[in-house]
Amino acid sequence: MRISHKPRWLRGIAFTLVGLLSVFSFVTPSREASAGPGHGPCWWVWERSSSSGFWYRHLRCDPPLLVRLEWVDPGCIVCGLMIDWRQRIEDPAWLTRINQGIDEGLVDLGQAAFTQNPADRTRLRAAAMNSFGLAAYGLAGTPLGINAVGVGNPQQETFTPRNLPWLGAAAQDVVDGITILQTSGNQAAAAAQFDEAYEEISDQQVISG
Repeated sequence: MRISHKPRWLRGIAFTLVGLLSVFSFVTPSREASAGPGHGPCWWVWERSSSSGFWYRHLRCDPPLLVRLEWVDPGCIVCGLMIDWRQRIEDPAWLTRINQGIDEGLVDLGQAAFTQNPADRTRLRAAAMNSFGLAAYGLAGTPLGINAVGVGNPQQETFTPRNLPWLGAAAQDVVDGITILQTSGNQAAAAAQFDEAYEEISDQQVISG
């Protein structure tokens, strides 16, 4: 894919796993990709206290997702796009693994889309599929669905549904890709779904077909 302009950091995108509210979100300030490493993506990581034995969560932030069209919420600087997943996993450790798998898969697809080195592109795409595969494995054969898409505020830990057709389409493509990995294991078919999801997030447009 030939890119004629510089990528942007995706300032905000969050994917919420229902059940124990395991969340990861991309929360990065607006900047050109050439400006250096940013803050995010972020997601809630569940950890067990060694003293009390109780589970607690904290926000983890890694390198941001590269996109062609940056999403900005005019009403909330820190808010990020959010997908409220529907799933049946209750183990907080596995929720974290599922979140991380989807997150890292999309980030690697973004890096692959903008790299000029064919070998690096192949490596990043392979890493993306491995991450999506780990997410599919973490679901333990149970289905992944979508409750709603919208905007999440990482400071207030709130979710507001929004009518964002392109984000809904991207979420469905992720679900379709995960489902393919769970059922047939067809890597090429699953990769096509994940690619479409990334393109919809990157360009904020629904891809028909």
